[in-house]
Amino acid sequence: MLAVSLGAGATACGARDTPVRAPFAKVSFTEAGGWAVMGSGPSGISLRFVPSTTLGIGIVLRNRSQANVTLLGVDALSAPTGLVQQQGTTLAPWNPPGCPGTRSCPPVGFLRQPYRAVRPAPVSIKPHGEVAVQLNFRMLGCDALPLAAVGAPDRIDVSYRVGSGSVSSEELPLGSAKLNLRMPSARDCLPRPTSTIAVEGPYATGSGWTMPTSGGDSCTRTAAGALVFASRVYLAPQKPMVRIWLRLPHFRGRGLYRSLPGPATALGPARVTAVVGIGLHGWQHFHSSAAVVSVRRETAKTISGRFRATIVGYRRATFRAFGAWRCELRTT
Repeated sequence: MLAVSLGAGATACGARDTPVRAPFAKVSFTEAGGWAVMGSGPSGISLRFVPSTTLGIGIVLRNRSQANVTLLGVDALSAPTGLVQQQGTTLAPWNPPGCPGTRSCPPVGFLRQPYRAVRPAPVSIKPHGEVAVQLNFRMLGCDALPLAAVGAPDRIDVSYRVGSGSVSSEELPLGSAKLNLRMPSARDCLPRPTSTIAVEGPYATGSGWTMPTSGGDSCTRTAAGALVFASRVYLAPQKPMVRIWLRLPHFRGRGLYRSLPGPATALGPARVTAVVGIGLHGWQHFHSSAAVVSVRRETAKTISGRFRATIVGYRRATFRAFGAWRCELRTT
């Protein structure tokens, strides 16, 4: 009996010492958040250049081995001069509630802000267990653009330990969580005019919630003689995206333009539209019932003024938009 006991013990020790190679696999789960995130799909997460901001992605790894594995860290592999650099990792056991399949189930996720610099605490994973991995990144500023390497992280290096063994590593592709960065041009870092606009009511927002590097604060003069202003995109917390359009159909330079319920002296009519990121097609256009737009300054390259408008929303409910608009002039 003693010999058998020793033999069994030796076998067990041998099993513990047997190396486990490549125990992890990435499952089909991806989350992403941050100003720079434009969307995601099978080919990865699309990013735009938003200098000096942070973003995060969430992935799930599965222990496909028959051994308990301790996950120590996950590092995104990127060029030293890449514009997107990892600055933190968090690890946590992943065991989401099951979905009975008889009804629509709410989405379950773990991505949390802020996407700051943080060191991971080791997590022990049972055979076929899963772990939630949040990777926090920072996007470098415009000063890094001249020497920036093309691309963004598309692979990770996973460090782990089996039992009391030495630290091992495994490299995995990020797959649908790889970062696809639209490389910026020098124009993305040029200073430009900025408007000061406020929107009240159900879509309350304003220039204080401007999405960094979003296009806008630009004017176009059409062949028909109209001036069209487009603001940048505003995204307040828990609100949809909003953009303001001003249209002066008969632009005649500096002065007052207005469209009011009653007669009013003006250089021409004015229309204000709030474009809100809701609806079946992604954007809903709400038009003004009354609008006053002034043009106070006009140069060869810029135009500025003020405006106020009453805009008709859903079910004829009205809300206000107002402020100072400034734009770079473009031609069509």
